[in-house]
Amino acid sequence: MDLFAGVGSTMQKCDALIRKRDEAKSALGRALLEDETQRCREELESMIARVNDRIECDCAAFSRYEDADPLDAAEAARSVRNLAFLEKWQASLRAIFPRML
Repeated sequence: MDLFAGVGSTMQKCDALIRKRDEAKSALGRALLEDETQRCREELESMIARVNDRIECDCAAFSRYEDADPLDAAEAARSVRNLAFLEKWQASLRAIFPRML
Protein backbone atom coordinates (compact mmCIF):
# COMPACT_ATOMS: atom_id res chain seq x y z
CA MET A 1 0.00 0.00 0.00
CA ASP A 2 2.87 2.41 0.71
CA LEU A 3 4.20 1.86 -2.78
CA PHE A 4 0.76 2.47 -4.29
CA ALA A 5 0.43 5.74 -2.37
CA GLY A 6 3.91 6.80 -3.46
CA VAL A 7 3.24 6.04 -7.11
CA GLY A 8 -0.06 7.94 -7.01
CA SER A 9 1.47 10.94 -5.27
CA THR A 10 4.41 11.09 -7.67
CA MET A 11 2.15 10.82 -10.71
CA GLN A 12 -0.06 13.65 -9.41
CA LYS A 13 2.93 15.91 -8.76
CA CYS A 14 4.34 15.24 -12.21
CA ASP A 15 1.01 15.82 -13.95
CA ALA A 16 0.49 19.10 -12.08
CA LEU A 17 3.98 20.29 -12.97
CA ILE A 18 3.56 19.34 -16.62
CA ARG A 19 0.34 21.37 -16.72
CA LYS A 20 2.13 24.35 -15.14
CA ARG A 21 4.96 24.10 -17.66
CA ASP A 22 2.50 23.84 -20.56
CA GLU A 23 0.65 26.93 -19.31
CA ALA A 24 3.84 28.97 -18.90
CA LYS A 25 3.80 31.51 -21.71
CA SER A 26 7.39 32.68 -21.54
CA ALA A 27 10.83 31.17 -21.36
CA LEU A 28 11.26 32.94 -18.03
CA GLY A 29 8.14 31.27 -16.67
CA ARG A 30 9.40 27.86 -17.71
CA ALA A 31 12.86 28.62 -16.32
CA LEU A 32 11.35 29.48 -12.94
CA LEU A 33 9.84 25.99 -12.84
CA GLU A 34 13.17 24.27 -13.55
CA ASP A 35 14.07 23.68 -9.88
CA GLU A 36 10.69 22.09 -9.21
CA THR A 37 11.05 20.06 -12.41
CA GLN A 38 14.41 18.68 -11.27
CA ARG A 39 13.04 17.67 -7.85
CA CYS A 40 10.02 16.04 -9.44
CA ARG A 41 12.22 14.21 -11.96
CA GLU A 42 14.40 12.86 -9.13
CA GLU A 43 11.31 11.70 -7.23
CA LEU A 44 10.04 10.03 -10.40
CA GLU A 45 13.38 8.25 -10.95
CA SER A 46 13.34 7.07 -7.34
CA MET A 47 9.81 5.74 -7.66
CA ILE A 48 10.69 3.91 -10.89
CA ALA A 49 13.63 2.29 -9.08
CA ARG A 50 11.40 1.26 -6.15
CA VAL A 51 8.85 -0.33 -8.50
CA ASN A 52 11.63 -2.10 -10.44
CA ASP A 53 13.09 -3.46 -7.20
CA ARG A 54 9.70 -4.75 -6.13
CA ILE A 55 9.19 -6.42 -9.52
CA GLU A 56 12.57 -8.15 -9.18
CA CYS A 57 11.67 -9.32 -5.69
CA ASP A 58 8.30 -10.72 -6.78
CA CYS A 59 9.85 -12.41 -9.83
CA ALA A 60 12.50 -14.03 -7.65
CA ALA A 61 9.74 -15.70 -5.67
CA PHE A 62 8.83 -17.90 -8.64
CA SER A 63 11.95 -20.00 -8.24
CA ARG A 64 10.82 -20.72 -4.67
CA TYR A 65 7.40 -21.73 -5.96
CA GLU A 66 8.97 -24.19 -8.40
CA ASP A 67 10.89 -25.86 -5.59
CA ALA A 68 8.04 -25.83 -3.06
CA ASP A 69 6.32 -29.05 -2.16
CA PRO A 70 3.42 -28.50 -1.78
CA LEU A 71 2.93 -25.34 -3.78
CA ASP A 72 1.26 -22.49 -1.92
CA ALA A 73 -1.17 -21.53 -4.67
CA ALA A 74 -2.55 -18.55 -2.74
CA GLU A 75 0.91 -17.04 -2.34
CA ALA A 76 1.75 -17.66 -6.00
CA ALA A 77 -1.52 -16.03 -7.07
CA ARG A 78 -0.77 -13.04 -4.83
CA SER A 79 2.62 -12.64 -6.52
CA VAL A 80 1.03 -12.76 -9.97
CA ARG A 81 -1.60 -10.19 -8.95
CA ASN A 82 1.09 -7.93 -7.47
CA LEU A 83 3.16 -8.18 -10.64
CA ALA A 84 0.17 -7.14 -12.75
CA PHE A 85 -0.24 -3.96 -10.68
CA LEU A 86 3.49 -3.29 -10.55
CA GLU A 87 3.81 -3.58 -14.32
CA LYS A 88 0.94 -1.11 -14.82
CA TRP A 89 2.57 1.34 -12.39
CA GLN A 90 5.93 0.86 -14.08
CA ALA A 91 4.40 1.61 -17.50
CA SER A 92 2.65 4.73 -16.16
CA LEU A 93 5.81 6.05 -14.53
CA ARG A 94 7.89 5.37 -17.63
CA ALA A 95 5.30 7.04 -19.85
CA ILE A 96 5.39 10.28 -17.88
CA PHE A 97 9.20 10.41 -17.65
CA PRO A 98 9.86 11.77 -21.18
CA ARG A 99 7.30 14.51 -20.55
CA MET A 100 9.42 15.65 -17.59
CA LEU A 101 12.47 16.33 -19.77
